[in-house]
Amino acid sequence: MSESKLIELENRINVLEFENKILKSIVFSNTPEWAKESLNTAKNKGLLSFPAIKANSTGSYDFYRLLKLLVDNKII
Repeated sequence: MSESKLIELENRINVLEFENKILKSIVFSNTPEWAKESLNTAKNKGLLSFPAIKANSTGSYDFYRLLKLLVDNKII
């Protein structure tokens, strides 16, 4: 593989990693107001982090509804 092709691929990887980081920040940043207390409770117990995939489990309304139900019923 030529040096220029290698540099081109490295640059493309950097761009894709940056775009991925931006998209994750948008998707995972819109916590509904009614779910914030439950989310904090779960975070304080270490229940939301998945470091192996470099992401967390937050994002969908189904997730927030289930989390609120679990915290409100003192399951977590």
